[in-house]
Amino acid sequence: YGDGTNLQRHGDAPTRWLAGLPWPYRRTLDRAAGRVPTSGGFEGLALTPDGERLLAMQEKPLVGQTARTLTIHTFEIAQRTWTGPRWSYPLDARGTAIGAFQVYAPGRGLVIERDDTQGDLDGFKRVFQIDLPPAGGPVTKRLVLDLLQIAAPDGRALAVDGDVGLGERFAFPFVTIECLAVLSPTRLLIANDNNYPFSVGRHLTPARPDDNELIWVELA
Repeated sequence: YGDGTNLQRHGDAPTRWLAGLPWPYRRTLDRAAGRVPTSGGFEGLALTPDGERLLAMQEKPLVGQTARTLTIHTFEIAQRTWTGPRWSYPLDARGTAIGAFQVYAPGRGLVIERDDTQGDLDGFKRVFQIDLPPAGGPVTKRLVLDLLQIAAPDGRALAVDGDVGLGERFAFPFVTIECLAVLSPTRLLIANDNNYPFSVGRHLTPARPDDNELIWVELA
């Protein structure tokens, strides 16, 4: 379809990925009338520790928004309503989107923030801790982990010919790092969505589709 999505036509034939089923969103969505960019809606959806609220976080800034910030909205599960408070999350100068958002304690969460690169060890893929003020407003953020600079001693990530980000310096160089779970105060589980077969972040030479990778990361 020429819009850069995974459902584009292959030559003159419709995409094979939907097995002949229609893709209705191209008929029902009027992106020109909306403020959410393509693939920029609610990417992070975190359940509060009390189980009463969902905190929904935009993936990208709204169209026409001058500040490079993302909004976190509150959804009351029992009432099935959107309410306050709302928070604003400032993107890093190199960040373009978030990939995941989890809340692991009252008023405190983790966010995966990234750029649009894949297979680039000089890219931007990081995990930030954020504090959410009770009344809403700007969050504060602190770097927890650089996903392109992870120590992997003792041969835990043996180098493979043609693959990047392996060896004593382990990297997670994917554009779609979209899963984050807190396993303990010092251990995270992180995974990528491989967007099969369209993303190539690890296997560059020869280029072949990414695997889904799940990693346990031990923090200081």
